[in-house]
Amino acid sequence: PKYGKGKFKRHTIKRNKDFSHIRWTLDTADDLKIIRELTSKLPKNYSWMEALSVATKNTKLLGTKVTKRK
Repeated sequence: PKYGKGKFKRHTIKRNKDFSHIRWTLDTADDLKIIRELTSKLPKNYSWMEALSVATKNTKLLGTKVTKRK
């Protein structure tokens, strides 16, 4: 593996709803800008569900982070 075996833990969280159409990554400066804008709209100690709610209500915020599934 790229980062060394056993250095990172991986977990799968099962949900009733599929969120795989949203990319939650920090790979570029634009990604960081989006994350900063999103977190500025959230309360302190927010949950990922609150972040998801704000992000999906502000479709311009996510832009290319939402992908169409084939």
